[in-house]
Amino acid sequence: MPTPNDAINALLVQKKPIKHFPPRKMVNPFDEAQQEQEKILQARRDALLKYSEISKNRFKRDETAPLRYIIRPGNNSMLLSRVFVESGRHEPSANEACPGWEPCGEDVSLFNFKWKPVSSGINYDLISKHGIKQIVSHMQGHHELTTKDNLFLNLKQYYESQKLASIFDVVPLTFVLDYMKDNVGEQVQQFLQINKMIDRVIQRKQSFENDL
Repeated sequence: MPTPNDAINALLVQKKPIKHFPPRKMVNPFDEAQQEQEKILQARRDALLKYSEISKNRFKRDETAPLRYIIRPGNNSMLLSRVFVESGRHEPSANEACPGWEPCGEDVSLFNFKWKPVSSGINYDLISKHGIKQIVSHMQGHHELTTKDNLFLNLKQYYESQKLASIFDVVPLTFVLDYMKDNVGEQVQQFLQINKMIDRVIQRKQSFENDL
């Protein structure tokens, strides 16, 4: 006759082990958005590469045809125009395949050289993507060096990252006023106060030199 302990042991043997499921990983919507954005960018890159290959075969330039240029007015453009006009068209020689230059309309996309006083409107992704070599008068990202505020900020960041001397040892005293911030009024007031201090120092120095 089974004892109570035998019945308990039988129940323990029959009891199925508890299954532990790993916690379900929640989908991060930001990761999904980033992956979707990357797919779109990759599709654009693939389309641009395909378009470039098609353009190379479609728009092959006649080696005997003149190169075409666009010059927008401004930033000494008249001098540049005179140089291109005087270069003119000529018969190609044995060492030169291209017979000079000729102007073209501003709406022409198959140019060889384009001069603009500003870089706005230049689509760098399409430069030299039509099967011809194209040159424009501005480097991409040039504003990091050609604007006074960005030039100073980049130099300051470089000196700090390299642990060099103070940036003001190599550049004049510089103020960068950010008009997009709410405290621009305070920035202007600080600039005016420092400017007055500099004027007082200069006046004292001049007065001291006159007394000598």
